[in-house]
Amino acid sequence: MDAHLLDILADHQQRVRAIIAQAAPTLDMREPADPMAISRLRWELVRALNAYQQFKHRSIFDPVIAGRCPRTRAMGEALKADCLAIGADYTQFVQHWTRLGTAGHWSDYREAAFAMRRRIGQHLDREQQKVAALIRSQSAAPAAPTPRPAASPPPADRRTPAG
Repeated sequence: MDAHLLDILADHQQRVRAIIAQAAPTLDMREPADPMAISRLRWELVRALNAYQQFKHRSIFDPVIAGRCPRTRAMGEALKADCLAIGADYTQFVQHWTRLGTAGHWSDYREAAFAMRRRIGQHLDREQQKVAALIRSQSAAPAAPTPRPAASPPPADRRTPAG
């Protein structure tokens, strides 16, 4: 597994963090902010998280899970499960607040958004460290043995039973 994947991972994480940072001034307001602006940022984050998830699964987790090393396979499976869990949590968050709206629920929304922002940030931090360790493990792991073709059967005995 190539270390350049960490650069791509960092780019995706930077994009996610930038969207979250862009939302911070809006969330810091004590009074309800523009609901359309909030919705736009939520959906922008959905798109960034989906692209990030697709990259990780396709380029990192799935190849590791398909590999032969049980230790790195387990690491890949755990990382993928964590990724799916945070993705599902954010999807549920978006669905809930899209349905309910922030008008009349601003303090509840702010509290939920702060908690989600914290969870995503913590997830990104942990994931970056664990993916780096996974890639190092993959690089250090011995190459899987190349299967050898089956040996040809010995030539048939040409002697007759009476011999």
